[in-house]
Amino acid sequence: MGGTYILQLIFANTAGGLHRTLFVIDDDFYLRPWTLLTSTFAHGSPAHLFLNGLVLFFFGPNLERVWTRRAYVAWFLAAGAVAGVAQVLISEALHPGSPGALGASGAIMMVMGALTVLTPKAQILLWFVLPIPFWVFTIGYAFLELVGVFNPYSNVGHVAHLGGLALGLYLGWRTRERMRHQGVRLVYS
Repeated sequence: MGGTYILQLIFANTAGGLHRTLFVIDDDFYLRPWTLLTSTFAHGSPAHLFLNGLVLFFFGPNLERVWTRRAYVAWFLAAGAVAGVAQVLISEALHPGSPGALGASGAIMMVMGALTVLTPKAQILLWFVLPIPFWVFTIGYAFLELVGVFNPYSNVGHVAHLGGLALGLYLGWRTRERMRHQGVRLVYS
């Protein structure tokens, strides 16, 4: 993700909107299908990149241990594409003239959703201080994102976050059912 951000900075200063063409998924994504992938690795600011990287660092390995690395990467990329498409189509319907989307937040919310189903009783430190169960965090976060969807002035990909979360909840449920049939139980389930 860091390398993609450096490329973004390089292309941001070129003429002809090459940055947008290469990295930003928009409602014409079918004309620029590479943005299904590149938009997931692109970010709007160093803070956006840092926060996504931080969440992925702490939570990604937990899901990767449950799935194989190949499955984890495949679902991460699929979630990024699904979240980006959901963001641009629904945002355009609700708020015409939406600016497009970029970032791994939808894919990261897929990770969070899957972990919520697989380990609902695991504790997460809200603001790095207050321990709460994963499922409580997810419900609270989903509520805030749902409210944000209807804010036409927000620059945050609320629909992408919810789309990734929904996919993650489904994948977590599917994984839990498969594990249940195999007699496997996770520690925090």
